[in-house]
Amino acid sequence: DQATLAVTDVPAEEAEAEIQELLLQTFTLTLSAAADAVVTGSESAEGSTLAIQQLSPVAEDTLRNLQLAQRTAIPSSEAVAPVEVERTEVSLGENGRMVLVQPPGAKLRTTGLLVLLPESGTSETALMNRWKPFLNSHGLSIAIPITGEDRPFSSEDYPLVIAGIRRAVQEHNVSPSAIFVHCTRSTQQLARLLLVSDRSGLRGVAVSGGRLGGTESLSLVALRRHVLQVAMPQDRIEAALTDQSLQALLRAGISVTVPPHMPTDAAESATEEHMIADWMIAVQAI
Repeated sequence: DQATLAVTDVPAEEAEAEIQELLLQTFTLTLSAAADAVVTGSESAEGSTLAIQQLSPVAEDTLRNLQLAQRTAIPSSEAVAPVEVERTEVSLGENGRMVLVQPPGAKLRTTGLLVLLPESGTSETALMNRWKPFLNSHGLSIAIPITGEDRPFSSEDYPLVIAGIRRAVQEHNVSPSAIFVHCTRSTQQLARLLLVSDRSGLRGVAVSGGRLGGTESLSLVALRRHVLQVAMPQDRIEAALTDQSLQALLRAGISVTVPPHMPTDAAESATEEHMIADWMIAVQAI
């Protein structure tokens, strides 16, 4: 059995170290109940799920400890929201620009970077209201690329995102080994290009409401990339396709994480951001 975390009497530094250890033990692959119920072709999803779980089983007691540690040692989003953030607009030439938001004192500390590829029409204010609470607590900078024509993202924006990542690393004290992307269904193809590219320098991609396909013929073991499937589709067919996509990612050599409990609606959006931020810490500690 894993040691149970006694949160009430643990100093903040020790609690954080224990949380990271629990994250490392817990953030391995398990498919959600939605995928378990899906039948793919002639083979049930239960069979494919079992095969994947045998590669990286999850201990239930460790999961309970992780959840307890997160609820107690990491303050809620309302409690940790920084009063101030450092916001910089980075020009990327004719292709567009990037808004970089960092925790206070970012020049004096190295941070990880999460590049947000949101749905079209999502405002910067809405994004930052959700992500601000985690900048300080998780040592996180947020980058929001903006296309020159202010249009939805497409696969053609790959050079724009790469340029923004490089500027953040070179000029804004961002760790080159802690770069992540968060995509949605409408931006999943751009995220896939970044995931399979050896030029992007990504550690991983968090996917909300979409899937990263097209890796069947690739070998990406050397890149040591990670994927977090934040939410499984509720539709049975979409869930089956997502299950197939996750297995293709595994076969390509990508480490895949599907948390046992995932956000299913907007009411759990704070849980989604918290989950992604915790996952980034876990990946960086590997």
